Amino acid sequence: EAVVNDQTAQELTEARNSISKLELDNRTLRESADSLSEKLCQSDEKNSLLERKVKDLEEQLGELQKLIKKEKETTRTLLESAEETASASRNKRNQETEELQLSLEKLRAELRSKNMELEDAKDNSAALQRKLGKLQPSLDSYEEDSFVSLGISTLVSSYSIHLLENEK
Repeated sequence: EAVVNDQTAQELTEARNSISKLELDNRTLRESADSLSEKLCQSDEKNSLLERKVKDLEEQLGELQKLIKKEKETTRTLLESAEETASASRNKRNQETEELQLSLEKLRAELRSKNMELEDAKDNSAALQRKLGKLQPSLDSYEEDSFVSLGISTLVSSYSIHLLENEK
């Protein structure tokens, strides 16, 4: 019986040692579990933080895309406006050029007409000079008609001056 009691006591001691070891292992496992749980919580917090950052970045991206779309629309509108303005300006310049060309043609026609009138006046002046040349001997013979001669000379001079002014 003493052997059995020693054996039982030894088994009991071994069982207690096993229980102590199991409790130690259990405590270690619990601490590891707590540590892992804490790390998991930290990881979850980091994931939540990252998810919020991702969500914020997605919202910012959405805003940027809206701004880009708005800028593209504004740029397109400005380009269209610039093209319309340039086209209107070209059309106006073309119209002004055409009007100036028409005015130039009218001025040239007037100049040709005035040149023809000037040539006619020169021809008339030459004819009058010839008539005057023919009348001059007769006029010279009549000294008492010197006033008439002076009047004709004045008339011819005035007409010549008038022609010269028209030439200018």
